[in-house]
Amino acid sequence: MSERLRLKYVTGGCLLLINPKGKLRVLYTPFRVLCIKESFGIPTNAWVYVEAIFHHPEFKISYLIHGNIHPYHCFRVCIAF
Repeated sequence: MSERLRLKYVTGGCLLLINPKGKLRVLYTPFRVLCIKESFGIPTNAWVYVEAIFHHPEFKISYLIHGNIHPYHCFRVCIAF
């Protein structure tokens, strides 16, 4: 995917995605993401599933993956719409 998506926090179970053309899509958990920066034992280029989404005071958006909280900026949502 060549275009980056902006992430918006909604609830623990879904995420709003807005593409560069302004189109909106709701993504419900679980959804798959690509690790772009190693995060607490998840290596770069690994595909993992997000179990839940949380608001985190430091990272703003955090993902629950394999029972642990990870910052969203270590992962890429790969979806085209």
